[in-house]
Amino acid sequence: MGGNMSMPPPDAHVVRTMKFAKINVKELKIFWKPFRKMDKNLSGTIDIAEFYKYLEEGRSIFGDAMFELNDCNNSGTLEFSEFFQTVVTYCLFEQEEILRYCFYILDRDKNGYIEKDELLMMVNIMYGISPDEKPKGNTKIAVDLLEFNPDGKVDFAEFKAFHKLFPALFYPAFRLQVQMVIKIGGERFWRRKKLRHQKVKEGQRAKDNYLKAKEMARQLKLQQKKIRKKMGCCRYYLCPLEAEALKDDFPITVEAEETEADKKRKVAEQRMKLRQAADAAALNPETD
Repeated sequence: MGGNMSMPPPDAHVVRTMKFAKINVKELKIFWKPFRKMDKNLSGTIDIAEFYKYLEEGRSIFGDAMFELNDCNNSGTLEFSEFFQTVVTYCLFEQEEILRYCFYILDRDKNGYIEKDELLMMVNIMYGISPDEKPKGNTKIAVDLLEFNPDGKVDFAEFKAFHKLFPALFYPAFRLQVQMVIKIGGERFWRRKKLRHQKVKEGQRAKDNYLKAKEMARQLKLQQKKIRKKMGCCRYYLCPLEAEALKDDFPITVEAEETEADKKRKVAEQRMKLRQAADAAALNPETD
């Protein structure tokens, strides 16, 4: 891109994101304009400081993680395609998806739980509390009321309940989305995109449910065929209770198809694990 002020032709990465969010070439300029404003030295990339400055948002772990997840080449900067995917993904998030994103970031081990110490550390970071201080006021009340499992862990269901009681605790993650929406595209633009995206998701969900129901019907038919073969036709029709009891011998398993969102989440999780492994190796080099 260099010093070229005009928008470059969409690459494969950009085209995929456009297709996902139903964004046309004309609408792509909505994203190119702020990107070019951030890229003051015309390098073709933006760094995280420029990103926060444009959004008029304070730096937070949520923004940092989002930036890092989309920095495909680990350069510490974002090219336009990476910036485009970052904004589109985050602006299309619904409330629960933002909460899942927060949970994902706090769940450092990616084992489906947040350690109590990790959660308290994140509370301190988000609210500028030094490590030797303890939360005060409403933040302290929220932490005190959080019911941890006996092993001191919080799963996503508990995390959601915690947020419902004290929504201000993770407000920085939601405010980041608000600022993106206002600064890039505007509320009306994203309202339309979210509505259309929701219809696509509902259509895909209906399709998945239809395929699941169809597979269930097929397996039920196959199950009854196996039971009839084992019992014989006469006993099968004359002894329905015995036929019912034989269902356990021929169990039905209908696995949900992996959705596109699941695939993308797995890719993001794998990328995060690789980055964490690299960071750990850099901080703890092997010695003889």
